[in-house]
Amino acid sequence: MIRKLSYLLLGALFIGFFIVNLSSFSEGQSQETGLTPVLNEIIQQVKKEDLEKHLRILTGADPFTLNGVEYRITSRNTFHPDIQLAVEYIVNSLESSGYSVEKTPLSFDYAVKKVAFENLTAQITGDLYPDEFYILVANYDSCAGLEKNYDPLTDPTPGADDGATGITVVLALAKIFKNYHFNYSIEFLFTGGHEQGLWGGRYYAMDAVETGKKIKGAIYSQRLGPEPKAKRSKLKIIYNNHGKWSVFDPSPLARTFLEVNGDLTFGIKPILIFSPQQIAADFIAFWEWGIPAVVVGDFSNSNYHTFKDKPENIDFDFLTEATRIIGAAAAYLAEVGK
Repeated sequence: MIRKLSYLLLGALFIGFFIVNLSSFSEGQSQETGLTPVLNEIIQQVKKEDLEKHLRILTGADPFTLNGVEYRITSRNTFHPDIQLAVEYIVNSLESSGYSVEKTPLSFDYAVKKVAFENLTAQITGDLYPDEFYILVANYDSCAGLEKNYDPLTDPTPGADDGATGITVVLALAKIFKNYHFNYSIEFLFTGGHEQGLWGGRYYAMDAVETGKKIKGAIYSQRLGPEPKAKRSKLKIIYNNHGKWSVFDPSPLARTFLEVNGDLTFGIKPILIFSPQQIAADFIAFWEWGIPAVVVGDFSNSNYHTFKDKPENIDFDFLTEATRIIGAAAAYLAEVGK
């Protein structure tokens, strides 16, 4: 047992040492690019108050008005009736930003019945490469499964950190990006059925491969809200090798986050984490089908999957800086112009 623990400790120390030195090397090699002025213009448009507004509505802290009627989203659990309110809020937000939204009806088997849900997508068509896509992804459902006797059909499920932060990031960037041109196409994807088996992500990735959709890379935003009094952590960028990229040679998709951090000024720093194993998140669906993908998050909020996962337990300063980094990386990859 002692020998086994020693090996684990040595492994952990090695990985930690490698991550720190990789980050330092990458930042040291970064040079300002011709895109830096427009990237800086984009990140300055990310406002904390806009993110907080989205998140408070998505968690039921504040109501929203749709077609003159006021609604409150008390839960985003797949089995709760209010999940449809969350879908309508996302669709309305995208349409208000000038997008046409495609709803893809899907279902999965649960117990003895089929459960229906939808994936939501909106696009910006690239000027030079309209058939090649970068995907910004968030799942819109939530869960409070760590609560004793939790009833997904009736109990409130705020899901502030786990789910709402990711939705908020993608909605905010969709609104900002709408005012720019890109060489590559960008798709904003909101998946359902995440908590029951990553169904939305798996359907999307499978369909993309089967139809020959050219996906350059997917950025999955998840759990981006540490607690306000928590020690400020770095933004974790988790990537996988697919037999090509390794811990010693990060994927270009992952490395981009360090490059833009070297060019621009942010209140937090990204750190690359190589994951040879599969984790329960929608980006795993992309990995399974050989699509380059990273997950971006903090993953430290102790209120995860509980009734306490509420806006008051979110560090909105961290969320704002995380949104800026994700926005800069996505705009850089898609080759933003005016």
